Parts: sequence; C-alpha cells; structure tokens
Amino acid sequence: MESEGEEKNIFSDIVSKWDVLRDALGSRIRLCSDDVVKFTDGTYGYLLIEDARITTLTYQSGDHVWRIFTEEACSEPMLLKQDDSYYEAYRICAQESLDDFLYTYGMFYGVGDYAGICVLSKGIEYSDEQQIEWEKQNIRITQMEVEEGKSEDEKKVKCVFRFADGEKVLYLHLVRENNNWYVNGLPQ
Repeated sequence: MESEGEEKNIFSDIVSKWDVLRDALGSRIRLCSDDVVKFTDGTYGYLLIEDARITTLTYQSGDHVWRIFTEEACSEPMLLKQDDSYYEAYRICAQESLDDFLYTYGMFYGVGDYAGICVLSKGIEYSDEQQIEWEKQNIRITQMEVEEGKSEDEKKVKCVFRFADGEKVLYLHLVRENNNWYVNGLPQ
C-alpha cells in the first residue's frame, strides 16, 4: 500500500485459518474464510459468516467487527442454498473419519442448513420450502454419542436435539456405502 510516495506494509502475510484461528474460533472456524491476513501488529483479519443469511457476513480484525451487509441493503438477505460444489467439498471432508462426519452433520444443523443435511443423508430430498421451514425451527444438536452398530458399516448415534420447546433424544442411523458415511433418513 502506498501513501505519499512511501510504501507502507500494514500486513505481513496471508496465512491459513487453521494455523492461527483454531483456538480463537473453536468450532466456528469452519465458517471463516480459508485464508486470513496477518497484520504487522500481530492481529488477523478474516471473513466470518454465522449462518445462511448474508447479513451475518462480517469482517473481523482484532477486537473490531464490521458488518458487510445490512437487512435494509439486501433484496434477498437469506441465501437458501450454496452451489453444489460447496456441499460436495464438505461431503468429501466429512468422509475422512466418523468423527469428521458427525462434526460436519452437527455443524449443518447448527447453521440451519437443510441442503447440507440432505447431502450427508440418504432418502431425503432438498426443497427451498423445507430449507425455509428448517431455518425457522432453529434446531440444534447439543450432544452426540456413537452406540454399537450391527456392523462396521452401520452405526447408531444417540443425539440430544434442542428445539424451541425443549430437548429431545433422537437417533441417527448411519450407513457406510463405498467407504462414504451417510445418515439414513432424518433423525428418529
């Protein structure tokens, strides 16, 4: 960056979020831009989106947070569904281990992303109407515990779901096909 004929470097590098923000963001790190700016004062700048609404997109650096879009400025503040490559990337990463799969599945619940749940499931289809309803319900998974399955390719997962009217225990039935995990239908 140049100012009055002098070159001023206000940042020192572009780095991976995984190298510098894991402790600061915890599970929210997956909602952060892949690359972050390392400033010379030791702070980092990055984009973070809390959920599927464009109005939750912020740029953060140190203690400062800048909201990128306001409700008033957006003709369509809610992004119903990402493109297919977005979900395919998450599906591929989720297959690295059973823990990664469950983390990704829980994260999609955490941000109200029905399309993400559909990608990781067998027997359910995506629709915009269902995505809108899903977001309104504000359902979250607060606990997951893998129980013994019938085989190495089938698992039962006990989950505690938080609904608006309280918590409920439901089960995920996982199957592994061609080395890929999927949830068989919706939780029951």
